[in-house]
Amino acid sequence: MKCFAIILVLSTIAFHEYLCLGQIPSMNDEHCVWYKVCVRNKTKVKNCAYDGPPKILDSEGVNLLKKWCPNLIPKNKTEDVLTCCDIEQIKDLVNGVATAASILNRCPSCFANFLQPICEFTCSPHQSSFIKVVEKKINTLTNRTFVNEIDLYITEKFINGSYDSCKNVNFPSSGQLAFDLMCGAWGATKCTPKRLFHYWGDESEDFVPFQINYIMANSTDPINGFKPLNPRIVPCNESIDGITSPCSCIDCTSTCPKAPPSMLLQQKFTSFWDTDKFTVFMFLIYLICCVLFVIWSTYCLSSNIATKTG
Repeated sequence: MKCFAIILVLSTIAFHEYLCLGQIPSMNDEHCVWYKVCVRNKTKVKNCAYDGPPKILDSEGVNLLKKWCPNLIPKNKTEDVLTCCDIEQIKDLVNGVATAASILNRCPSCFANFLQPICEFTCSPHQSSFIKVVEKKINTLTNRTFVNEIDLYITEKFINGSYDSCKNVNFPSSGQLAFDLMCGAWGATKCTPKRLFHYWGDESEDFVPFQINYIMANSTDPINGFKPLNPRIVPCNESIDGITSPCSCIDCTSTCPKAPPSMLLQQKFTSFWDTDKFTVFMFLIYLICCVLFVIWSTYCLSSNIATKTG
C-alpha cells in the first residue's frame, strides 16, 4: 500500500512537470505564442516566438485596436489592455487587411466577421488556448526564433456563419462577387466555408504571412488540449454595433423586404412575362393564327355548301 502511494505521488508530480513543459496545453496556463516581428521581407511578416504572458499595449496600439479589433478591448476601461502583439504587429494587421476591407467593407457585418479571427490570433492574450505552434525557425541574420506555421482551432459554427454573411457581397467595380476575388481558383460558384478558410491560410499566397492550418471543430469542447475559437457571428442583416446599418439588400438577401402573400401570384406572372416575353408573344401570334384559320375554314366550308345547294 505504501509503495502504491509513493507511485501515485511520483506520477502526479511527473504529470505536473509534463504540463509545465508545455507538452500538453493547460487551460489554466494561457500565454502568448509570439510577440514582436522577427522576419520582414517584401510580402511576408513573421512573428518572434514567445511563450510568456501578454504585455501591456501602449496608447497608440490601444487606439488602433479600438478601431479594428474592439472585441479585444476590456469592458472595464480602467484596465490595462494586455495583448500578445505590439504596435508594429497591429499596423501590419491593418495593412494586411486593407485589400479585403476595400472589397468587404460595403457589408459591415461581413467584414467584422472576417476580421475577428485575424484580430484574435494576432493579439489575443489567450493565444495558447487555441493556437498550436507547428513549426519554428531561426532567422540566421538576427539569430532570433520565429513562428513559421500554426494550427488554429476554430468552430465550424463560426466558419459557416462567417461564410454565409459574406457569400452574396458584390464587388461592383469588377462586376463580380467578393468571393470571386477572395476564394482563389474556386471563385464564388465553387467556394465553400472550408475552401475559403483553407485559401486564407495558404502561405503560398502573397497575402498570407505564414502557414495557418484551420482545425475546424463541431463544438467548443477542447481538442488535444486546445479550446476552439468561437467568436460572435454577426448575420449580414444585423448591425454590428446597433449604430452601423446592416448590409444592403444587394449584398445580403436576408435584408431584402419580403413581399406580402397577396402579391406572390402577381410577382410570378410579372417574372414570367419579364423573362419569357418572346415566347409569350409567339404563343399569342400562334393562337391568333389558329383562330383565324378556323374562322376562314368555316367560312369557306359554308360558302361551298351554299354554292352546291344553290
